Amino acid sequence: SCLRRSKKADDNRVFAVIEAINKEDGTFTAEDECILALLGKQAGVLLSNSHFYQQLQYESNKTATLLEVSREISDVQIDLGRMMERIMAKARQVLTVERASIFLVDEAKKELWSILTDSEMAAKVGGDNVIRLPVGVGIAGTVARTGEMLNVADAYSS
Repeated sequence: SCLRRSKKADDNRVFAVIEAINKEDGTFTAEDECILALLGKQAGVLLSNSHFYQQLQYESNKTATLLEVSREISDVQIDLGRMMERIMAKARQVLTVERASIFLVDEAKKELWSILTDSEMAAKVGGDNVIRLPVGVGIAGTVARTGEMLNVADAYSS
């Protein structure tokens, strides 16, 4: 015999199932169902707390990294290229992404420019470690023109 109980989140989606299999003295009773339901509630609380703790740890790590970047930015000894490289490295770490870029806006030329710290990428764009593009062109150019956040599901197809 088998008795299963689902545990639902606040948004009504199932996030866990608790089960009891092969009751030793026959079939499950209504009392067994109540006990399993209570165990399910306790497990749900523990799982929720664990999830919140993991989320808190993640947010804490992000905050610590952002604080570290802020300290590095305020270091007057650091040059612009090195500072951009550090910020991009931290962005890759916090956001868990393969690449991060900082584009600066050149108002006079109406273009964006970025220092490429990845030598492979620099080779792909002609060996120069500075990439330039007009404001309004591409994803970064659009963000520079509109000033709005843009979330693109597949950046390589855009």
